[in-house]
Amino acid sequence: MAEPQYFTISKGILFLLFFAFTLFFDCRKRRIPSMIFLLFGGILLIHSIFFRKIYYAFFSSLSMEEFPLLLLPTLFAFFLLLLSKWSREAIGYGDSLFILLSSFYCNAYHFFFLIITAFSCSTIVSMFLFCSCKLKKKNPKNCRFPFLPCFLPGVLYLLGISFF
Repeated sequence: MAEPQYFTISKGILFLLFFAFTLFFDCRKRRIPSMIFLLFGGILLIHSIFFRKIYYAFFSSLSMEEFPLLLLPTLFAFFLLLLSKWSREAIGYGDSLFILLSSFYCNAYHFFFLIITAFSCSTIVSMFLFCSCKLKKKNPKNCRFPFLPCFLPGVLYLLGISFF
């Protein structure tokens, strides 16, 4: 039987690899190839098959009150995916796909912590860019930045507390 430690460690490493690849492409090319989402979605599927006993024990131990908490991150991610479609990618489609796949990698508490820190960080970056554009007398509507780097403080914090 697979140890729960190996399950947690392997899922964390897979999420970090997924984050690193998407971060690289988002910063470098401002576009995330769909192959990365397919690759890491497939790896997550293989992971869940390999650790099916742990997943089964987890899902069978859930009470009816805990079940909505399990679905909430995925429902939120689907909402963002729809929002990026409706807004003609004002919120990037790749960012929404990243959030959707992350909802399967993270538990609900870590997921919403990452979302809150990313939105907080993007708010600070947006304010800085807005002021910078106003000082340079540029139109702030034309200023864009990649969203995935805003997840970095939350990911680093979660990585740091996992070591201690």
